Amino acid sequence: ACIDGRLVGSDILSTWYNGRRGGKVDIDALPYAKNPALDAYIASLVNLRLFDIPEEVAEPESDEDVQPTRLQDLSLSDLGQKVAAAFAKAVKSTSAEQIIRDGAHKAKDDDLIDWGKRGGLCELRSGGPDRPILREIFFNRVGLESMSHTWRRNTLLLMLHLADELEKHDVPLDQETFGEAVYFGKVRDSNDTVWKVTWPDVLADVAARWRMFYFHYYLSAVLENLFIVIVSHGNLKRLEGFRLEALLEPLSKAGFNRAFRKLIGVNYDGAFSDLTPAKLYTAAGVPVNSFDEADSRALEKAVPLEHPLSEAQLHSILDQRERYGTDEAVALAAILCSGLCLRYLQWENTPYGGWLAKAAGDDDPYQNVTVPVVVRELRLHYGDALNVPFRDLLLHILHRFVIRLHLTLAYQKSGSFFFMDDERIRGRGKRYETPTYGNGRFFSGILILKDLGLLEEQPDSGGLRHRTADGDALLAEELKAGTRG
Repeated sequence: ACIDGRLVGSDILSTWYNGRRGGKVDIDALPYAKNPALDAYIASLVNLRLFDIPEEVAEPESDEDVQPTRLQDLSLSDLGQKVAAAFAKAVKSTSAEQIIRDGAHKAKDDDLIDWGKRGGLCELRSGGPDRPILREIFFNRVGLESMSHTWRRNTLLLMLHLADELEKHDVPLDQETFGEAVYFGKVRDSNDTVWKVTWPDVLADVAARWRMFYFHYYLSAVLENLFIVIVSHGNLKRLEGFRLEALLEPLSKAGFNRAFRKLIGVNYDGAFSDLTPAKLYTAAGVPVNSFDEADSRALEKAVPLEHPLSEAQLHSILDQRERYGTDEAVALAAILCSGLCLRYLQWENTPYGGWLAKAAGDDDPYQNVTVPVVVRELRLHYGDALNVPFRDLLLHILHRFVIRLHLTLAYQKSGSFFFMDDERIRGRGKRYETPTYGNGRFFSGILILKDLGLLEEQPDSGGLRHRTADGDALLAEELKAGTRG
């Protein structure tokens, strides 16, 4: 299996292989022969237009739009035939290739090893006859019209561009630095030195779309951390249960507030539970007083990446294992939610705000909680949410966007982590201790760039990634070409 990228099921197959006693492998007889992600892989190939799409079927905008289809019911498109021909050159004359071509599904270990050495997923990084056509596809030099192909191509270019910007400052290109770059237009190094990131004009659009994603990312951090708190308290109290008001009582204690002021670097007055977001910002020297677009723009200027109340700074404190499930996590989540919602208001009525609402599934606010949904409900419930005490904001957010949402989704899926009656939350003993949100597409993009020989990681460099000579050349060509698709 590849070190940092492999097919679903390859781990369990490796365990099976290490324990077998030789002989021929009967592929059809293996319990692992049916890949659990096969439908997802087929959907990706259909979305890449490697198979013909019947005229009566709408062109899919993403993998999720592809209807489940059996492989044997599909036929290769012209583009698919080019990819298949290129791959055939990679495995040409291997014993396994001939065996499979003849319709037999039994092969010796050495035959399969030979196939893997020349046609395996990981071996693509060493080059091969199929790499050029794959570069053409992933950078949409083949004229695919769906916007998803344009966004994927531009995202890969964004990563190639950012890799060079970061390498100049000895900063690794990872999920955190990528998020800071697109959300704040700035990046910081290990010494907290901050510098501005600039984008070529052709990449400004996709950078803005990724900024919209990171609004959703930070909101996910809020909701998952609050969920961990609810689950842990529910399991602690079990049948006795607890009320949400009791969960927030520690936020009014003098000891908590002394420590919390030091933690966030803001010397506010009184108890956090009685504090409003506006008063907290005033204590931090940020001139915002209203939950509106004007103060959203004021926040944008006054709270950059390096500010102690920026989403990135709060998230870096919140996303520490020792913080999960604590009173500090509740308060940090409240500040983070207030700040990201206020910052979003300047985008709310723009095409990018509308794109986020649509892309994140704004059609069902009881199942898809997005920043636009939270903003709308806070405005309807409170009017000016910036002047509401954190205690009240937390009660609403916990009840509406954590508890009710979880119970609604759990009813449809596999059961809840807690139940609620008489306004008391009672745990069920199930454990949920670590957040699972993230940016999976970032990691997929890095793997694509590495597989295509455009980006590489320097050994013993702490994760520094830099463009290869091919990466430099391709980026220059694509930026000169402008928009494709």
